[in-house]
Amino acid sequence: MTKEERRQYNHDYHLVHIDKAHQQSHEYREIHRDEINQRQRIYCQEHRDKIRQQNRIYYWEHPEQMQQYRLATKQRRHDYSVAHHNEHHVARRKRRALKANAPVSDLTALQWEERVTEFNGYCVYCLKSMNVITQDHMTPLTRSGSHTLSNVIPSCPSCNSKKNKKTLLEYLVYAFGGP
Repeated sequence: MTKEERRQYNHDYHLVHIDKAHQQSHEYREIHRDEINQRQRIYCQEHRDKIRQQNRIYYWEHPEQMQQYRLATKQRRHDYSVAHHNEHHVARRKRRALKANAPVSDLTALQWEERVTEFNGYCVYCLKSMNVITQDHMTPLTRSGSHTLSNVIPSCPSCNSKKNKKTLLEYLVYAFGGP
């Protein structure tokens, strides 16, 4: 059998037994995943410029597909962000607390949702129902407050901004007058 005949035979066999070929390929990739990934990493490192050039050419030759890809990616990110808004909000707050060297930073998304439910979605200060809820630290992070359930309360953006770096007691005296 010549080389060309063998190639044609393999091609025909593959078409007839395509499911078996896919299964074998899948099993091989599962068994040798680390080796395959390592080979791909090495190839990408050694051929970085070539890959970049190919990507640039594809980008300029297929503007419609690239536009569709960008729009689909933007939509996917938006959908994910909407679906996971509370988790992102809590994560951003936790990061802010860590950057401020808060002594404790253990508020979870579930705890925050429970805290908002506890106050029925109302601002603690002005008692208005909120569309946008912010986390207010009774003792601010900038004044060594912690990012814990006992130090965080729901507030509207307006009241939270007015409170600024004041403690809860200082703000209540400031907003409502005091002795």
